[in-house]
Amino acid sequence: MGTRKVHLREELILAAFCLVMALGSLAAAGWFVISGQLSGQGVDGLFLVVVCLALAAGFSFVPATAVRQGLLRELRGAWKTKQAAPEENARSSQEAELAQKTSPSG
Repeated sequence: MGTRKVHLREELILAAFCLVMALGSLAAAGWFVISGQLSGQGVDGLFLVVVCLALAAGFSFVPATAVRQGLLRELRGAWKTKQAAPEENARSSQEAELAQKTSPSG
């Protein structure tokens, strides 16, 4: 396995983890507001919502950077190359067999 593939996999795992954390933080802040607990908690509730939103903002930078740099596009290209390699090998072996059949045996 090439070092670039390992690097792509690590970046994808990091981006996925950060995306889950950002969405979870947004969900926690949304639940706290929607459930009505914000009004009952006062400043503590407001601080909790602000912290959740700050965590969501912090964790969202990694997935945003991955999308902006084209990580998914590059990963898809590597996947297509991996799938195309066996097809090319099969095609070249078929061409070799055809060449052996058409060549005069001597």
